[in-house]
Amino acid sequence: MLEESSGPTTDSKTINTASPGHLNVTGPAVDAARDRTRGRWSRVIFLGVGMVASALFFWKGLPFIRENLSHAETNDAYVTGEPSAVGSRKW
Repeated sequence: MLEESSGPTTDSKTINTASPGHLNVTGPAVDAARDRTRGRWSRVIFLGVGMVASALFFWKGLPFIRENLSHAETNDAYVTGEPSAVGSRKW
């Protein structure tokens, strides 16, 4: 459906921003195309954020988890034995 616009008007579904005297195409096909484009961009953004999150996990998270699962830490550890000095002289 072609509609002649007399200036910027606002509908509940579409926004006509054509200059006065210019034809503006509106209708369900245009609305469906806008909905498809909006869905495509939200999918692209969602996948991009997911890829960045997984990259950060493999870069920082996985080594942190491996470190904490393979090492034990205690605050009350002690070593038995005699301290000895180690010289830096070369024989």
